[in-house]
Amino acid sequence: MTAVFLTLTRKMHKERFIAYAGYYVVFKSVFNSILMMCLANYIVSKFGLNEWILPILFSIIYYPITIVEIYTVVRKVNIYRGVSYSFLEFFRTWNIGIIVNMLAVWLFIIVDHGSNKALFDVLLKVFIIVFPWIEMYILGMDDRGLITDKYNKLIKDKYGIICNAKMIIFEGKRKKNANAFVKGILWKKCIMISDYMLDSLTEEEVCTILCHELSHCVYYDTEIFVLSINLFSLLLILIGSIFQEVDMEILAGCAILFVLVIISLLFIMCLRRLQEYRADRFSVDTTGDYKAMARALTVLYKLNDTLEERSKIMVMLETHPKLENRIRRMETYYNTKFRY
Repeated sequence: MTAVFLTLTRKMHKERFIAYAGYYVVFKSVFNSILMMCLANYIVSKFGLNEWILPILFSIIYYPITIVEIYTVVRKVNIYRGVSYSFLEFFRTWNIGIIVNMLAVWLFIIVDHGSNKALFDVLLKVFIIVFPWIEMYILGMDDRGLITDKYNKLIKDKYGIICNAKMIIFEGKRKKNANAFVKGILWKKCIMISDYMLDSLTEEEVCTILCHELSHCVYYDTEIFVLSINLFSLLLILIGSIFQEVDMEILAGCAILFVLVIISLLFIMCLRRLQEYRADRFSVDTTGDYKAMARALTVLYKLNDTLEERSKIMVMLETHPKLENRIRRMETYYNTKFRY
């Protein structure tokens, strides 16, 4: 499946591939989790093994396959971003997951002895959906790059805002990656800044972009995005479980699930774009000027070659809105709040 994904996206624009790679990593982690847990359950019941072996067996089956598959995709993402990330470093990010996975499943087995089977199954499914890949958001990529306090101090001096997120400058010139993005969630947040972006923008324009990224930290945008994916994944599995109890044709059930998946995906992408619009407004609120942000975005869109015209379907599936829409909304917001 991973080979098919990489083949289909081989000629895709790097920024679009990075976005789609995130969706694929989420899908593949959830898909592998459910499939491997079903397989582990089958092996335990088929051979009459002790149920306490289940989490160990699941980890043995799930992690080697999933780590290799996801690393293959993440490695290509990091190549596009110009960030070095070895397999050993990537494997370390999963160590905690392996331990917690086993401990949690053992906990659910204990719960299963004191409660009904239905409750146990629901708890187990929820855990499987949430944990195997959420650690990637917590730990994220390796923090390679130059840690700097310059821009934390600059934002504080210019706008009086204290940024608690660590700022890291990474090498983006080789890959022509002019970008800034938030990595990690909760206490692990940091703002990754491309040196290619820093060389291409004025100090004022850089500050507007960093204020935009700071909004994602302030409003917990990544956490909300992760939670929404979790909720929709859980909803689809629960709906699938309901279909098993309803007298329905297989094709009809698959068609309904397919439609629900499309609706879920469109909703999640819409949520992401709304978060981008809010981050733009946060930057305008902080700096009191939308023009610097508009100039910065125009430069970044040009440098990253993302100005080409796209179909309406592709626009709906993008995480970032079109440049003209962002500038128009910022101008309207600025005129409404600061001019009147």
